[in-house]
Amino acid sequence: MTFQLKIDQIQKKLAEYKLDGWLIYNFRNNNTFATKILEMSSGKLSSRRYFYFIPAKGIPQKLVHNIEQYDLDHLPGDKTIYSQWKTLHAGIQKILAGSKTICMEYSPNNDIPYLSKVDAGTVEFIRSFGADIVSSGDIVQSLMTAMPDRRAHV
Repeated sequence: MTFQLKIDQIQKKLAEYKLDGWLIYNFRNNNTFATKILEMSSGKLSSRRYFYFIPAKGIPQKLVHNIEQYDLDHLPGDKTIYSQWKTLHAGIQKILAGSKTICMEYSPNNDIPYLSKVDAGTVEFIRSFGADIVSSGDIVQSLMTAMPDRRAHV
């Protein structure tokens, strides 16, 4: 499956669940789903956070640190580079503009600990921009089931 087909599939699921988008976040490969779904090299330990936002409609958005600005270049979408807290905040505001309900690898009350890959501080940070965060579990499950190597499924 090409990555564009994967995005098309994700966008159909986002529309089905009436979500504005999916914010995929990773830091130091803590989010195994992000590494697998975004087809990242599992051997590279990124020392900076990255975000990949797939809107329900439109072009995906990448937010990467200046030091590791090329990490998501294999993915489609527009790229924003941050280098400090101020530009990180501006970047999140830009990529989430107009989005109210988004999903992340988050599990309310940690009911599904295998899925819960986004730390509480990051959830609070994203919520500070007015976004309501729901679980990406159903979308992750549908993608992981369709992938040939399913070791990291929910």
